[in-house]
Amino acid sequence: MQIFISYSHKDRAFVSVLSRALRRLSVDVWLDDHQLEIGDRLSQRIEQAISRVDFVIVVISPNSVSSQWVNYELSLVLLREGKDNKGRLLPLLLKEDNVPAIIADRLIADFRTAETMNRDFQRLLRVLGVDEQESEIQRFCHCGDPEPVATETGVWCISCNKEY
Repeated sequence: MQIFISYSHKDRAFVSVLSRALRRLSVDVWLDDHQLEIGDRLSQRIEQAISRVDFVIVVISPNSVSSQWVNYELSLVLLREGKDNKGRLLPLLLKEDNVPAIIADRLIADFRTAETMNRDFQRLLRVLGVDEQESEIQRFCHCGDPEPVATETGVWCISCNKEY
């Protein structure tokens, strides 16, 4: 199972946590930070990746709604869905209710609160065909700091001075 995560780099800390949680469950995650190299033709590499993966998760936030790259990636996956008539887009609501009109009729995973996030993470795993094993995803540190910092190995909570 391979997935592509479309997101704004301003939401990198959350996406780092999400991708690590999925990788721990043996999901192959295509993430630009890990697959793209200096000199790559971005649009070509992204189009190739989206054409090869099983699903595309689109992280919806104020940052991503205004991102040209996220909108480009969204158009690619919708085009692909139209060609093969399979649902491949998995929208994930991180921070706002302003869902792009083109996907407003989709059931959207709600990751805005810890409660809905853990519920919908389980639902996401079912769609991906992953054994759930009562897995949870930690959006923020236990202290509730809403702005963790992505690092090479995880996410750093500034308030607690701790990596998770």
